[in-house]
Amino acid sequence: MKKLLLIGAAILAVCCNNLKENEYLITGTVDPAFNGRYVVLKENGGSIIALNTVDSTTIENGKFSFRGTTDSIKSGFFYVEGKEEDPMALYIEKGTIDIKVDKDTVSNSVISGTLNNNAFYKYLQLDKEFNNQYSKIYNIYNDDYMKAVKEKDTVNVKRLENIFDDFYKKNCSKYIDFIKEHPDSEVSLLAFTSYYRYTKNKSFTSINKVYQTLSHKVKETEKGKRLGELIKNME
Repeated sequence: MKKLLLIGAAILAVCCNNLKENEYLITGTVDPAFNGRYVVLKENGGSIIALNTVDSTTIENGKFSFRGTTDSIKSGFFYVEGKEEDPMALYIEKGTIDIKVDKDTVSNSVISGTLNNNAFYKYLQLDKEFNNQYSKIYNIYNDDYMKAVKEKDTVNVKRLENIFDDFYKKNCSKYIDFIKEHPDSEVSLLAFTSYYRYTKNKSFTSINKVYQTLSHKVKETEKGKRLGELIKNME
């Protein structure tokens, strides 16, 4: 009888999580010390300062959840009461989304479960690695570079510029690899923006080649179309 009850409970849990078309389920786990605090889910209303509240709930037994429907993929954030200055970005899209909240730094939480959220977490790690490495190279070489510029030491200026150029070239290739690995994810548009920003020699041919690795679905999004128009104007 006990086994039957356990099996029945398991089946019920699965059935309860069955999602309808365009439905999403966001489940989060957090340190029980946060019990009783509110969690607020917001979606991007067109800009990062225009956020619309989608839902709110309370943390109980170290867990919280949001359930709703969406007719499109939307970028959003969730906020934990007492940590409002440190929100975590995510994509609100159909499917089950899992969040493991970092109790110290909410923006370091682990998000997974759907196409764009899986890719987004990988992108965040890639961007974090870039920023960490840039900080190191900046701290090592920037003073010498500024000194060489001030003293018009063209040999050292060129040598140090080559070090920075090599750094950007190496890391730009990582963004290109990310885009190729996630052609169907809208997160690749973020990766493309990073790639474009850090590319020194921008030409229509090289930029367009990377853009064309995106899937038709991603290129047909509003952001994808805008990006396509910008690239087309480079010809």
